[in-house]
Amino acid sequence: MESTPKQKELIKLVLDIGVNIVTCGQCGDVLLHKVSDIEITCPLCNFTSEPCDFPDLIIQKNTYTY
Repeated sequence: MESTPKQKELIKLVLDIGVNIVTCGQCGDVLLHKVSDIEITCPLCNFTSEPCDFPDLIIQKNTYTY
């Protein structure tokens, strides 16, 4: 299923400013972090780890077709 034009616009905005929307690998809380972050700490449970332990909610594709 493809996203609506408004959703595509918002996703592009988030990706263009260098922010990831992720879930905590320990508690599942949703949080934002800069793409450049080497380490992330969940504000809810204080789990700290590298980005690979915080799954992305938006997967960047080469052509903004979601």
